[in-house]
Amino acid sequence: MRFLSTLGQLPGTWQNLLLIVLSGTVEGIGLTLFIPLLNLMSDESLGGISLPFSRLTDLIETIGLNVNPVTLLILITVFTLASLLLGYLQRKMLIKSKQIYSRDLRNKFFNGILDSNWQYSSGRAHGEIANQLNIECARAGVALGMELLAVATAIQVLTYFAFSVIISWELVVITVIFSILAYIVVRPVIAHAKILGEETSVANRNISFYAIEFLRSLKLLKATGAEEMPKKDMSEHSNTLNKVSFHSELNTTRVYFLVQALPVILLTSIIGISIELIETPTSLILVFLLFMARTAPRVAQFQQQLNSFHLASPAIRIVNQMVAESYEAKENINPTGTKFKSIKKEIEIKDVSFKYKNAETLAIDRVSLKIPRNKMIAIVGSSGAGKSTIMDLLCGLYVPDNGKI
Repeated sequence: MRFLSTLGQLPGTWQNLLLIVLSGTVEGIGLTLFIPLLNLMSDESLGGISLPFSRLTDLIETIGLNVNPVTLLILITVFTLASLLLGYLQRKMLIKSKQIYSRDLRNKFFNGILDSNWQYSSGRAHGEIANQLNIECARAGVALGMELLAVATAIQVLTYFAFSVIISWELVVITVIFSILAYIVVRPVIAHAKILGEETSVANRNISFYAIEFLRSLKLLKATGAEEMPKKDMSEHSNTLNKVSFHSELNTTRVYFLVQALPVILLTSIIGISIELIETPTSLILVFLLFMARTAPRVAQFQQQLNSFHLASPAIRIVNQMVAESYEAKENINPTGTKFKSIKKEIEIKDVSFKYKNAETLAIDRVSLKIPRNKMIAIVGSSGAGKSTIMDLLCGLYVPDNGKI
């Protein structure tokens, strides 16, 4: 799945993003208050503060507070704690939204299987259904959670970026150029995560499918002494899953290394350039670096969240496809028909013909019989003669192509 293509599917998406915007803005204001604080600590004067930072001190004085180090430290603490509280509320809402989504998706998936016609539901492998119901539905919730977290992290980065532009647009230009180069370096690793995500889905599906199918045929395997065959097959599938899981975790580790190493290079470059070339005031450099120190972990988180989204996102497509197929094959229960109450005289099958989907010949051809009330009959025939088909038609699992029951 493409990033952002599924944004909004998670309940409470927009409330989550609103909390993130508020959290980032409040934290940005708190960090900006370090500029007047550093000026007071260095020369005990606020006269050297340029616009728009001088407006902050004017606003503080307007509400009746003295602008001194103690006041500024208290305000910084209040804004920081408020930002953390908003972040906590956002994470709490996200956890709840993710669990609700996974629960509703499992119910929708299972109900879709039960409501589909017999021809469709009987053709689905039990192992495949169990894997999608248990593993893929959970992975779909994780993918949407990671997508929302990545968007939330990007909003925080943009908020820090806006405050950084106010502090020094020259340093921001340097940061943007470096970020573009960093993206070029990291992009191939992120792209590889998409491939590994697809391979993980296939490996998980194969493990669940073959495990359940082998267990269902365990009696036959033991009776024929064929236990070695499933052992060999399961060993191969386990090795495949192990290999894919190893490369997935290794790819995540590579992303972690890159996004931790690149910001270090960026910070040292900014300090050198701001001192030697731009001659930026020390207080602005320190606060700009403080914003960068807050931004760098967010960029690292964004890359890891994006990587995790690509690893888990194939589950969204797999489950949504199965849900769509099952609802497309929904059974026609004929709600406007006559409601069955009891058999008054007999059950009559009259000139009934039926052919299975994709079959070349009819399973039964113009069959007629009567089953009197309170009587028993035996339907006898060779394998493939249509005995089970007649019973399925009587139960309403299939609808005759011709004739009437």
